[in-house]
Amino acid sequence: MTIKVPLPGDNWAELREADDLTGADQDDWYGRIDDLRAARTVPGLPERPDPANPAVMLPAQPSQRAELTSADNRALKDLVLKMTVVSWSLPYPLPVTAETSKALPLRVRNALNRLALPVQDALNGADEDEDEDGPKPAAPTGTGGSADTSGDGTENPLPESAGEPSGTPQG
Repeated sequence: MTIKVPLPGDNWAELREADDLTGADQDDWYGRIDDLRAARTVPGLPERPDPANPAVMLPAQPSQRAELTSADNRALKDLVLKMTVVSWSLPYPLPVTAETSKALPLRVRNALNRLALPVQDALNGADEDEDEDGPKPAAPTGTGGSADTSGDGTENPLPESAGEPSGTPQG
């Protein structure tokens, strides 16, 4: 399903909603993130002689994965717009490309990015049942059990308490 939203400057856009995305869309999203990270990875060093003591070999060093840059994040936002913008009143061709995005008026571009945040969240794997602190707790399950069983009816793996210690020395 799509929704038609107003944009600054008496413009509008018709956008796909997160529920319209597929696993293929998410694969494209993750693939683009992997490509961007791979482009920023610094290769590690191979095993090599120690310059101070050539008889000793220094171990190989792993590759270092660099953080995504602001430009990388912009490329990801452009991908979200490419996936979501179905039509618009703007004089630019669709689908959205990096060049199209650069030509958009800044307020329009910012509004589209804000409107596409739920789609970006869904592509990242966020669920509607999650909030800023993580997943919402599931409803309790089980029968309640007894002192010797857990909430789902299985035996309690913890040993029984030895009782309260007395204040009287035993000896």
